[in-house]
Amino acid sequence: PPATMRCHHLTALMISSQTADPVTAQAVDNLKQKLKGGLCVDSVCNATAQQLENLIYPAGFFRRKAIYMKQTAEILRRDYAGDIPKTVQEMCKLPGVGPKMAYLCMQSAWGENAGIGVDVHVHRIVNRLGWVKTKEPEQTRKALEDWLPKEYWTEINPMLVGLGQTTCKARRPQCEKCIVSGLCPSAVLPKNKSKDGANKYKSGNSKIKTKAAINSTKSEITTPKKDPGRGKKTTTTGTAARRSTENNAHSGGSSASKKKPSKNASAGEPADNKRRKKRSKNDDNTGDNKNDSKKNDGLLLD
Repeated sequence: PPATMRCHHLTALMISSQTADPVTAQAVDNLKQKLKGGLCVDSVCNATAQQLENLIYPAGFFRRKAIYMKQTAEILRRDYAGDIPKTVQEMCKLPGVGPKMAYLCMQSAWGENAGIGVDVHVHRIVNRLGWVKTKEPEQTRKALEDWLPKEYWTEINPMLVGLGQTTCKARRPQCEKCIVSGLCPSAVLPKNKSKDGANKYKSGNSKIKTKAAINSTKSEITTPKKDPGRGKKTTTTGTAARRSTENNAHSGGSSASKKKPSKNASAGEPADNKRRKKRSKNDDNTGDNKNDSKKNDGLLLD
């Protein structure tokens, strides 16, 4: 029956949101084959939310969609005699139905061209092409309908949705494979295929460095920095240096080369003289001679 077919159109659109086309097709087929009485308003009303979830899984947000489907079926049976609304405004009042679904359902179920169905693909691509400058799909619909001839309203959605699913994707669009990249101001093409006036996206490639810059960078990385506190020789400067020089000159050499005088001999005297003195002097005068030797040592060092 026509009412049942229209119910199929609406149900398929409700499942299709954020869901791949093959998954949507399989979900609708499960509902037709496994629901008691097939896919119609009465069978959806009689099924539980859990049963609907199992039949439409793995569609995106399948739990929420199962609830919306049951609520919508109850409204359709109560207010529309098991059929679907005939206007976009009434259709948008149904749970889980937005403007895009409503306009597409009007075209496919009722055969009425009431407006352009704008989903994320259409919204993204027409902005990339520069046809509109909008932030929301509903703004895009109004902007497109202002200048696009009405005879193209039914064609633009399937055409751009297919392009968005295969080539002009949200992330990493394949501009080099797109047949309209030469007309798209947002296309990102290789250097040898670039076109004048194209607004390039940021590709993430860093600027090419010159050979000198690369060598400079390498030297900064590989050459360790010198520690100013290491390997420094301590040098004597100023007054300390002069004093050290004078003392060395006075003593005839460095202090390290001096020999300590023996306890029993005067410093600087020959060994024979020391022995003679020791033999000639008595024990009482030994201490005085030692003191005199110390005095002589002091005179020699001054």
